[in-house]
Amino acid sequence: MYGAQVYDAACEFADKNLNVGSVYVTLERLCQKGYVVAADANAISDRGWQPTKIYKLTPEGNAALLQSTKTQRRMHKSYFKTRRREWKLIQKEELEAEEGRT
Repeated sequence: MYGAQVYDAACEFADKNLNVGSVYVTLERLCQKGYVVAADANAISDRGWQPTKIYKLTPEGNAALLQSTKTQRRMHKSYFKTRRREWKLIQKEELEAEEGRT
């Protein structure tokens, strides 16, 4: 995937425009950690071409992504479980207050 494609996907996922430089800095850091590899793309001769790279997720990067996804799901589930308990307490307090007024 080209860096521009990564940028487009990240903007779509975030539902806003991101700083393009931050995407490339992040890609470089992921390369340094071994989660992504970058290969030089072949030139296209029919138009003006600038050197560019194609980025690919490594097996280590895929494992880290899966682990991160699992962690996010656990956090999300825990958050909503906590919010549900809080909501039930609020409802109970409101019901008790209502019963106390009648």
